[in-house]
Amino acid sequence: MIAVCITPIIIGATGERITGPLPHPIGSTSLSTEWFYQAMGDVVGPLNAAELRAHAHSGRIMCDTFVRRGPDGQWLSADRIKGLFDRDSPKLPTPPVPPQLASNSITVTAPNDQGIETDGEEKPVYTMTGFSDVLEVFEDRVTLTPKGVLGFLYKGTQGTKEIPFLSITAIQFKEAGFFVGYLQFTILGGNESEEGGGAALTDENSFTYDSAESNGKAKEIKKFIDQAMRKTRSPQPPANTTSLSDELQKLAALNAQGILSDEEFQSAKRKLIG
Repeated sequence: MIAVCITPIIIGATGERITGPLPHPIGSTSLSTEWFYQAMGDVVGPLNAAELRAHAHSGRIMCDTFVRRGPDGQWLSADRIKGLFDRDSPKLPTPPVPPQLASNSITVTAPNDQGIETDGEEKPVYTMTGFSDVLEVFEDRVTLTPKGVLGFLYKGTQGTKEIPFLSITAIQFKEAGFFVGYLQFTILGGNESEEGGGAALTDENSFTYDSAESNGKAKEIKKFIDQAMRKTRSPQPPANTTSLSDELQKLAALNAQGILSDEEFQSAKRKLIG
């Protein structure tokens, strides 16, 4: 299936903005050299121009896949390669965006003093927008909500998933850089992917993001959840009992009132002191 480029992605693999036409469109005779592209954390290639186009038509190369010409070329998003996605082919219809996902425009917020306020609903401690979904962190759980077209493409129409801290057994954190960063929640009976950031995009228990500037916030969120998990699993201390001093004062008062004799007072005192 040929990829349909809905929204061009023009940010390079190292974060730079790519502008202007490419000097070597895929249809030019100068493309007898090798081509490479990124997939699931690996670099695929070398490929010639015909092989590269075949990978794009089969769906292995998507609009936001990074591609480069030659082993030392600049990484560019595939939708910047002129002629790669056969523009003359019939256009596939744009997949519908579920109504509940279309209006998400949430940004990273600081804990406690900001966040989403809704009538009668609990306010999240952290909110962070990722590559294809929104992560909300509460005092006892996290929620993952697919966001926009990418959320629909990668995670379908599953809607918001809620994961209680009690269900989380581990959190894997990978900082964003050359590839996407992610927070992956291992849960009891879950089936989390172990193939890195690329696979995490479609993992229902993972949150991915593509900006290195968000690494600090993601690390802070992981620390908060780790601490909450330890607190949840730690045995609660027993309720405070009356101190020895209080008990002795009570016995002394009873003795002074004549309710306890001196002998009874001394006996009770010895039992308390041990």
